[in-house]
Amino acid sequence: LQFLYLIGDALGVEGGVGVPNMMPNQRPWWYELAAGGLSGAAAKTVTAPMQRVVILQQLRRVEHRGAFAALRDVVDRQGVASLWRGNLVTVLHRFPYSGLSFMLYESSKRSLLRLRRGGTGGGITALERAVAGCGAGCGAVLATYPLDTLRTHLAASTSTQRVGIQQTLQEVVAAHGVRGLYKGVTVAVGQKVPELSVQLCVYETAKARLEEVALPTPVRVVASACLSGLSSLLFYPCDVVRRNMQVAACARDASAVAAAAALMRAGGPAALFRGAHTELLRTIPFVVVMWAALETFRTAGDGFFAGQQGRPATVSSAESR
Repeated sequence: LQFLYLIGDALGVEGGVGVPNMMPNQRPWWYELAAGGLSGAAAKTVTAPMQRVVILQQLRRVEHRGAFAALRDVVDRQGVASLWRGNLVTVLHRFPYSGLSFMLYESSKRSLLRLRRGGTGGGITALERAVAGCGAGCGAVLATYPLDTLRTHLAASTSTQRVGIQQTLQEVVAAHGVRGLYKGVTVAVGQKVPELSVQLCVYETAKARLEEVALPTPVRVVASACLSGLSSLLFYPCDVVRRNMQVAACARDASAVAAAAALMRAGGPAALFRGAHTELLRTIPFVVVMWAALETFRTAGDGFFAGQQGRPATVSSAESR
């Protein structure tokens, strides 16, 4: 019920358009870019084994449906190190993706406040968070999508031979041309833009509401991150379609609708949710690690830049109303 209320609050239904919260930060754009990138890269590295299993299950390249059985199967056939196969390109993708997402998100919130209030004070609302998240998601996806395609190919490989980034890039371009690096990009935009918007909106709105009951900061961060992670599962079928399009498991020029239809013909509607249980096991620790790291960077940055500018490090909820 709380989750549904947060979604309704974001859409501006009864109860107000949103919850006034802290003003968007005054940290420099480069700091937000670096903090977001490092947080996302750390979270991806921690959860890389489960991410690889999810991709293999989505592409039907492991026989076991259970998450841990599939994990053991990969280790038995390819070794422990294979669980981090493709993690380098994952980090190369996640750093700019997360960094751009958070940087553009904070920048968009400030721009929305200036448009609405002419630059005067006031709190950001859940609806404005959602709009800012859409813009941030679109920019981040389009800027980093080729790296995401390479990451998927590396993670999907079941070869016992070591496969490098350059070799994978050459194979993709040779088979599909440069366009192959953007295969499934329309699905990615349709998935990631609303997904990131919902994630950011749910996290910050939940955190703002939990501040009202005076919970310890670590509890607020973990609880808000869990809600944010669960919300991303709403878009999981799009992720399955995108992965299959990236590795050309569907017809070369198939549209997203045609790709989804092909998957359902082969495995029924359940095919669109293949690996969802493993994704759930991956998502919760991923978002907790990412948000905990980001909040740590943000707290440190607020203290540092507040000292540089001679202003308070934070703005209370009461002051921002």
